[in-house]
Amino acid sequence: MKLGSKNLNNRKRKKYVQIISEFDADNTIISKGLDLGSDYEKLQLSNPWFDENYRVEQSKLFVSALGVRKQFLYEKQKKTLKSL
Repeated sequence: MKLGSKNLNNRKRKKYVQIISEFDADNTIISKGLDLGSDYEKLQLSNPWFDENYRVEQSKLFVSALGVRKQFLYEKQKKTLKSL
């Protein structure tokens, strides 16, 4: 195995561990905020996982999606102009 691919595998492993640990932390917070013993209607209207951190991550995802769309349009630019 080459050194470059070994470094890539290490980075992927670290990223995987980071994602799993963040998921576990979020899961703990959600389970603490959800009271299953409360009134059904109140439970349905509650939103314990929709906090500021969720909004920040949602915004990051939106900006990333815009970048993907921009890259797609850039790569298909010539084809699109030819089809007009």
